Amino acid sequence: MITREDVVSKNIKRVGKIWLEVLFYSTICFLIVTSFSRELSIKRLIVALFPFSFSEYWFVTAYIMLIILMPLIDLGIKHITKYTYIYILVSIILFSQVFPIINNNIFSLSKGFGDVLAAYLLGGFLKKYPVKLNRLILIMGISISYLLMLCSILVLSILTKNSGNLFRFCYGILPFVTAVNIFILFINLPSTSNEIINKIARSVFSTYIITENSNINEILWHHIFNIIDRTTNKFKLLKTTKN
Repeated sequence: MITREDVVSKNIKRVGKIWLEVLFYSTICFLIVTSFSRELSIKRLIVALFPFSFSEYWFVTAYIMLIILMPLIDLGIKHITKYTYIYILVSIILFSQVFPIINNNIFSLSKGFGDVLAAYLLGGFLKKYPVKLNRLILIMGISISYLLMLCSILVLSILTKNSGNLFRFCYGILPFVTAVNIFILFINLPSTSNEIINKIARSVFSTYIITENSNINEILWHHIFNIIDRTTNKFKLLKTTKN
């Protein structure tokens, strides 16, 4: 029989494993950048050694918070009614996915613990109360929410003349709706296993840590791929086409 103490102990081990993995890759990234630049930055060293203390990885930090609170959350999910669950779920989604769009960041910023909590509660709801929707409806939901995100970027670029936050609607409720539709679509598909996909999946977390590392981030996205210039050119092209 698995007790609450066993669950807490297991979660603590999970947190330790994640922390060590992040520390390992963060330190490796620091050493690589330092060896190439030949400049030792004390600030970068401290961030590399204490990535969570300096919000180096928002998702990992939020995920660790979730793991720590998971026993309490799971206990609540187990004993509340469906009506209460819907009430809590809608409230969390409203606070974490809608409020940040209107600059109300009290519960969650554009990305933070609120996003992870909303996703976890939604997953728990779908597990407890399975939902089956027509595949066409789900695909339409994905397409419409994605198109709305793209349209919002274009409209905001025109209204603000590229001076504001053009991606205001690319976080929050629209991508959340897209993700929910994709999730429901896949959980209703027949179960299968693919060795190649499984191998790729095991490397996703380490890939995230490396690409989002502050030592690698600027080099990767500003110099190698040059995302900013590419994005700016696309906005100019869209505006020119519209005019």
